[in-house]
Amino acid sequence: MYLALADRVNLQEQVGLQLGTKGSRTRINYGARPRIVVGPVNTVHYLDVVDIDRYNLILGTVFCNTYGVSLNFETHTIHIKGMEIPAYTTVEEAEILANRLESCQLRMAAHLNVAIVQLPSNQ
Repeated sequence: MYLALADRVNLQEQVGLQLGTKGSRTRINYGARPRIVVGPVNTVHYLDVVDIDRYNLILGTVFCNTYGVSLNFETHTIHIKGMEIPAYTTVEEAEILANRLESCQLRMAAHLNVAIVQLPSNQ
């Protein structure tokens, strides 16, 4: 997870995190206070920092309740403080994830000072 310009918060005690699957446990060691800008919301908000595959950020019930966030699954929209924001389509989300993976690979290659070899696709 990348939180640019977010104040890091070292927790005095680790907080246990039980996810929705058997045996999936982790500890929350840090928090952060990033600036969150989404729709009409522009605020600094405390977040627990946890490494969860495929997710950059999960806004929990405290944030949603504070800023009046609701999800409309029928219209695929997010409502925040009365503003309607369209949610990503499945295709848009796949493109974003693919671009993020490619960007991550390029950063890693630059860090390791190696070239990325593109394998031919089976067409």
